[in-house]
Amino acid sequence: MNSDGKPDGRLAISLLSADPSKLQRIHSGPRHELYRYGQLDAAVVIKRNAANSTSEGAAASIRHEFELLRDLTLPGTVKALALVDTASGLALAMEDAGDTNLARRIQSGPLSITAILDISVQLAETVARLHGVRIVHRDIHPGNVVWHSEREVATLCDFAIATTLPTRVMESPNPNQLEGTLPYMSPEQTGRTGRHVDWRADLYSLGATFYEMLTGGPPFVGRDAAALAHAQIARLPQQPHEINAQVPLTLSRIVLKLLEKDPEQRYQSATALVEDLREAKKQWLQSGTIEPFPLASREVPRGLSIPEKLYGRDEEAQSLIDAFVRTSAGGRELMLVTGGPGIGKSALVDHLHASVRHRPGYYAAGKFDQLQRSVPFSGLRKRFGASSGSC
Repeated sequence: MNSDGKPDGRLAISLLSADPSKLQRIHSGPRHELYRYGQLDAAVVIKRNAANSTSEGAAASIRHEFELLRDLTLPGTVKALALVDTASGLALAMEDAGDTNLARRIQSGPLSITAILDISVQLAETVARLHGVRIVHRDIHPGNVVWHSEREVATLCDFAIATTLPTRVMESPNPNQLEGTLPYMSPEQTGRTGRHVDWRADLYSLGATFYEMLTGGPPFVGRDAAALAHAQIARLPQQPHEINAQVPLTLSRIVLKLLEKDPEQRYQSATALVEDLREAKKQWLQSGTIEPFPLASREVPRGLSIPEKLYGRDEEAQSLIDAFVRTSAGGRELMLVTGGPGIGKSALVDHLHASVRHRPGYYAAGKFDQLQRSVPFSGLRKRFGASSGSC
C-alpha cells in the first residue's frame, strides 16, 4: 500500500521481476498473463505479455489499454495504476476489483432473476458511462467482467481493443483473424455483413452476456470459428424463456432486442437499455413479475445515424441476387457492374452479402484503384493476398 492507502502498482510490478513467488497467477492466455499481489480490496493485478509471447501487438495492446484507462475514473470500470517497462516487456498494474469473474460465477450455479437484473443494470450503466465519453469496449463478455462476491459489484475490464468514437473500424472478413471473443461478437464485428462497427456492437455483446446469465450459455456455439461466425449473422437465437422457464417474458424480449442482427433494430443507446432494466427490476422486486411494457420508449438517439441501406437500386440488386441463385444451383455466370466513380458500384455489389451468408457461398472483394493502374491485376492480387513480387 502507498502512504495514501492505495494499492502500489509499481511495487507489485517490481516483485513480478524480482520475486514472482509473492504473486498469484490468476490467468494465462496466448498473449497475456495476469497476476495478483496482495489481499482483496488492497490488491494489485498485473497484466503482462505471456512468457512465450514476443508479439509486438501484445505489447502495443497493453500500452493502448493504459493510455485509455489512466485518466478514466468511471464507476464500474477497472482503474489503471502504472505502466512499467520490465526486462520481460511492458507490464500494466491495475486495482483488483474482485475475487472472480462473471464467467466463473455463472459456471458455479444458476443466478437468481434478482441477481441477474442487478448485474445487468450495473453493466448497462457502466456501458452508458463509457459511451458517454465516446469509448466503445468491443469485447464485452462474462470473462471480462470482474465480480466482487462480497460486495456483489461487477467491474468491466480488458480494454485492449477498445476504441474511441468517431473512429469506425471495419473488421477483417477472415473469422480466424478477428479481434474480440466470437461467441459474444456482434454480426458486424465478424466482417461478413459489410457494416461499420460502432457503439451498438457493445449493446449486442451485452445482450449475449445477459443471455448467458439467463440460460447458462451464449446464444450460439459452433464447431469452429467459421461455423460460429455464420451463426452470428444468419441464425436466430432460441428465446431465453424457452430454455429457462423461470425467465420472465419481458426480460427475454429485452435480451432478444439487444441481439438483433441489424444494428438499427437494437437499442440505440445504453441509456435506454438502463431505463428498461431499471423498470424490469422495480417490477420484479415489488411483485415477483414483470408486466409487458414498450421497450426503448425513452430512446434518445446519440446523433444522426443513417441506416446503411441501399436505396434506388432494387432492380440492379435483384439482378445480382438472381444470378447468385442460379450459380448456387450449378450455373456459371459473369456479371459486370459499370459506371463512373462514386456512383455506388461497390455498395451495390456489397448488397450480395445478405444473400451469400444464407447460402453455401463465398464472398471476396478487391478493388482496382485508379492510382494503381500500372500494377497488373491489382484488385485480384489485393483480394487474394498476393505480394508485389508474385501473382
